[in-house]
Amino acid sequence: MRANTMQAVTAALLLALALAVGGAGCGPKGGGTTVAGKGAGKTGTGPATAKPGGGGAAVIETTPEGGVTITAKVVDVKEETKDHFRKVVAKLEDARKTGTLKDKCGGIADDFKGVTEKDPTFLDGAFNAGAVNLECGNESAAETAFRDLIRRYPDYGRAYGGLATILHKRGKEAEAREWYGKCLEKDPTVVECNLNMASLLFKDYEATKSPDILKDAVKKIRTALAVDASSMAAYALFAYVYYSLDQLRLAGLVCQQAKKYDENYAPVWNVLGLIELKNKNVTAALSHFKTAVAKDPDYVPGLINWGAITINYRDYDTAIEKFERAIKIGGDDYDVWLTLGVAYRGKGTGLEDLAARREWLNKSKAAYEKAASLKPSEPAPYYNLGLLWENYKLTDDDNKNLNTAISMYEKFASMSGGRKDLEKLKKDAERRAKVIRDLLKALAK
Repeated sequence: MRANTMQAVTAALLLALALAVGGAGCGPKGGGTTVAGKGAGKTGTGPATAKPGGGGAAVIETTPEGGVTITAKVVDVKEETKDHFRKVVAKLEDARKTGTLKDKCGGIADDFKGVTEKDPTFLDGAFNAGAVNLECGNESAAETAFRDLIRRYPDYGRAYGGLATILHKRGKEAEAREWYGKCLEKDPTVVECNLNMASLLFKDYEATKSPDILKDAVKKIRTALAVDASSMAAYALFAYVYYSLDQLRLAGLVCQQAKKYDENYAPVWNVLGLIELKNKNVTAALSHFKTAVAKDPDYVPGLINWGAITINYRDYDTAIEKFERAIKIGGDDYDVWLTLGVAYRGKGTGLEDLAARREWLNKSKAAYEKAASLKPSEPAPYYNLGLLWENYKLTDDDNKNLNTAISMYEKFASMSGGRKDLEKLKKDAERRAKVIRDLLKALAK
């Protein structure tokens, strides 16, 4: 999100799970340190890809060197079924190209389901009915399709993966892990289940630094590539793993290999941008993020990273455009709203007209408050709100502005308690609150 050597018919279908892991923040300085969101660190290694085809079980063997080999047991697919299936795939691809998929979604899903109804040995047709509904945002219909497949064909691994993806999207990570595990128990060669489980395992590794967890994550990515040597999602995830381990040369090599299969896969260009950013080649990084968005205008991590870099150059209009589009496409995201608040603030402070200035600053306030509502346990929005109320005259009542700033700083300080990463900001917030309180006492005399 390519051709699967295990299957007789190939076509990429979306399972709609963004494998994104946050990275370093990126925000402007001025008026005090700003706590920005994880802008130029959105990896978005891409959605898992459902590969329709003939199915068939397989045996995975691990070599002593840690490599993976696949012994396939392919189930033959009738030529009539292949032709039927290809016709539906053509309808899907045409609807994608013409932008009419949402209007035609139900009919195309029914057509895929009809392939399996005509040939009950070809379960990927019914699976694709669920996958297409998921791509169109019809989550309930997709869940019904996957659960029905599991009930009727309990050994069909891919259906478990489809259900796991929906649970993962809903934030039910523990349940998603369980269903990805069932998927791989039924069929250890399902590419999307290997990749999505690998992404979760790597998240565990980043928290624990356990070499065994890292080994398991890498093995699952290698398994995906052993099954499908041209899996772009696998390459993007592998590149991100190397990038995160500071093995930037290897990460770059993986990206170059991926581009041999598909130069238009946005997540690979995004990882290339992250590599350049870590190498402090900001111009090159921005170029790659722009390329990612050019390849896929709806690619959210590319939009976020593009916007995050332009904030540093005080190009607030571009940053606002990219962040607002990212939210429109990808939905609410704590980091995006937090960083959008920084952009709104920057836009407002550059205006001389008081009414227009205050309008943008109040949009900044609303963005920080939205971020706080999305992650109530995170203190960062309150530091930013403190800066706004202290420095930017949100109202004509100076007492209200300064007292509200004190309350925001104190809330930030109390919430950031044992956070080592926020120690300096905690001291700064406490200092600012004391300075404002002393000022108000002096003015009251």
